[in-house]
Amino acid sequence: MHTHSMKYIEKWLNTMTDLRPIPTAVEPRLDKIKGTKAIIFDIYGTLVVSASGDINQIDLSQQNMRTALREADYLLPEQDPQKADKVVAELIQKFVEFLQKHQQQLREAGAPFPEADIRQVWDEWLQYAIGKKYIATNGASDITRLTFVFEMLSNKIHPMPGMLEVLHYFHDREYPMGIVSNAQFYTPVMMNFFIDGQARNTESLPLFNDDITQFSYSLFRAKPDRLLFVPVIKSLKENYGIEPHQSVFVGNDMYNDIYPAQDLGMKTIFFAGDKRALRLREDKEEVKNVRPDAVITELLQLKQIII
Repeated sequence: MHTHSMKYIEKWLNTMTDLRPIPTAVEPRLDKIKGTKAIIFDIYGTLVVSASGDINQIDLSQQNMRTALREADYLLPEQDPQKADKVVAELIQKFVEFLQKHQQQLREAGAPFPEADIRQVWDEWLQYAIGKKYIATNGASDITRLTFVFEMLSNKIHPMPGMLEVLHYFHDREYPMGIVSNAQFYTPVMMNFFIDGQARNTESLPLFNDDITQFSYSLFRAKPDRLLFVPVIKSLKENYGIEPHQSVFVGNDMYNDIYPAQDLGMKTIFFAGDKRALRLREDKEEVKNVRPDAVITELLQLKQIII
């Protein structure tokens, strides 16, 4: 990813309006969790407010596509408004089709919960769009900008209240902190920006330990697949001498987060602080007997219960 892309993304993130969580009716259960030696977080709906509540639930609108194309210096040659609308509608439909194709290929390769690398999907989409002459490029056209703007418009995000205070609190107390999150390449870019104001094309995040951080797109698998948790648990034991029960996972989804983390022996904290991201998953048989070790409705409550 080029430096000029990062500078553009930084500028774009600076213009994002504040997004506040919507309170839930869930009562917190602030049971103390003793003996915690490491904390692992989910991102979407936990560390950041997500307008859709989840990275995989986005608003595929024509306006978002038009804005992304314009911001990334791609042109829509079609001048007739009605025909242009049809072109944009087809481009959105093709994006969905290419995404589903990549997911199906991963399923066939053995991934029960596939996570396509969205860059590969957009690259295929771009070849199609240019080949059909639906869009035209110039010297400034940038697929990274297009991807980032479309994704950010389709699922607006903002740091969860208390995020930085909580992260600094536990970092200052020398807790190893990591991430296990369904994510794409732009997720660590925006997390870098939210933490210290600099958009960087790296999975390394300030305040977090690289060896206990795992993003789904790099493994082509999504939670609740335990494959995302296993390397983190292994690294905790080998590099820090920390057993699974001495670590705690914080997430907003009972099926994707709490269920697999608890099944692998981790302590769990269910975050129920935003109605959009509240995922009780009561329809899932797997979570019926799952009880998190604590329930919080504000990130700052972590300071009260992790001791």
